[in-house]
Amino acid sequence: MDYLKNLTKKLDINGKNDKSVVSYSTTIITKRLENGVPVEVITKIYESNSPIEVKLPDGMIEIEKPAETPKPKEVDPDEPKMDDSIVGLKDYDFSKVDAYARKTPKAEAENTTRLSKYLAKPWNNELDKLRCVFTWITENIQYDTDSYFGGNSQQCGPEDVLKSRKAVCEGYAVLFDKLTSDAGAGYTPGCDIDSRQFAHAWNGVLYKGEFLLVDSTWGAGTLNGMDFEKNFEPFHFLCSPTQFIYSHFPENSEQQYVTPKLSKAEFLDLPYVKPKFFSSGLGFVKHLGNEIKVSDDQITIEIERLHPDESKPLYATLEWKDQELTALIQRLATPGPKGGRKYKLLSTCPSKGEGKFNIFVMLKGNEGPLVSTFKVKNSGSGKHFAPYVDTYSVPFSFTIQNPVHAKLPYNEHVKFEITIFDSPESELPSFALYLPDKTTKDLHKVSSTRDSYTFAIDACVDKKGKWNLTYCSKPNTFNFIAQYTAE
Repeated sequence: MDYLKNLTKKLDINGKNDKSVVSYSTTIITKRLENGVPVEVITKIYESNSPIEVKLPDGMIEIEKPAETPKPKEVDPDEPKMDDSIVGLKDYDFSKVDAYARKTPKAEAENTTRLSKYLAKPWNNELDKLRCVFTWITENIQYDTDSYFGGNSQQCGPEDVLKSRKAVCEGYAVLFDKLTSDAGAGYTPGCDIDSRQFAHAWNGVLYKGEFLLVDSTWGAGTLNGMDFEKNFEPFHFLCSPTQFIYSHFPENSEQQYVTPKLSKAEFLDLPYVKPKFFSSGLGFVKHLGNEIKVSDDQITIEIERLHPDESKPLYATLEWKDQELTALIQRLATPGPKGGRKYKLLSTCPSKGEGKFNIFVMLKGNEGPLVSTFKVKNSGSGKHFAPYVDTYSVPFSFTIQNPVHAKLPYNEHVKFEITIFDSPESELPSFALYLPDKTTKDLHKVSSTRDSYTFAIDACVDKKGKWNLTYCSKPNTFNFIAQYTAE
């Protein structure tokens, strides 16, 4: 299942529905935190007015890219600190480059020499040259499923790939190798690897002092059964090694470009993540394997999100035998290790056994792709199982503090509490409980911080039926945030 829908629900009780300074750099190794794991990354510092000779790994060619001294920019103290140590491609606009590559005349692709000149000609920036080659290949080379599934894949040169317009992964890599080399963009070809699914090949680039990786095959699309589905995926262009390692394992450990190096067993134990996981700014607060083992039925995962977009929220489910249970997602007040927003994902297992925990990012309204999945093993009996409350799509960021479970204890006092984030107080709606007898109880503001407001009410659950936590955007109209049941 690639997409899930969230829910929205509304109730209307009225019945109405300057000069730059050029400097050069020398290679160093720096440490940073990636997905809760401290790693060392090969990078650079800029410190000289003249070129410095840098010794590179065999086969690696540096792009000769001088660095401009950046202009200082204003910093909003209220904004979380973001990790921009990886080149900073997120906001780079490649639209003109991509359009140029896709409109390449057929006559310009008669041979690799002519094609590389055409793709490189308009661009002074080495980054644009690389991207133009990447986009042309992903647009024009078809994955050779007949050779791959027929078991007769053979090594072929770049001219052969260009002529046939078909290749398996090694053909994509050698063509990228040839075109970028002729264009003077700098690269190194990848190597055959033992990946999660099949032997593979890709390319590496040294750009602005950091070793980054390119996979033109996966950038072009994916295999679906026996068919190759074209789907341009720019994530695989100049990807950080600390993200690439989740899906690509080179035979030569030096080509991982991370420290410490991963063994094959460690690689296979990494969580399963898709490109949208990283492009959505997600990272695990603590290191997780691809399997979650619990003994008390309780599942808890913490995720950090950089450059968050609240219009594209997280969504998670637990698949357990014939059930699909919605997880509760709470935004935490404390920031993550990189200064981003931190979220807690909660679920419980109905019984002893195995299941699957899925994480989605809702990119388009109430739909979004699967970005990560874990196998879950529970050795508990299921006695702690309690479904979490269902929540609905609303136009603000919130966390249900209490109660978090869907079933309310009848004839007991319960504190209902919700925290709203990132909304000016003047724009906050009112909040209320909508009871089974169609009466309401208002929540009141009980606390506030720099970026949040908490509302609460103590109520006796003295009526059976549906108890709805709502917000009121206009008189007598109540929009559902969460729904409970009292039995």
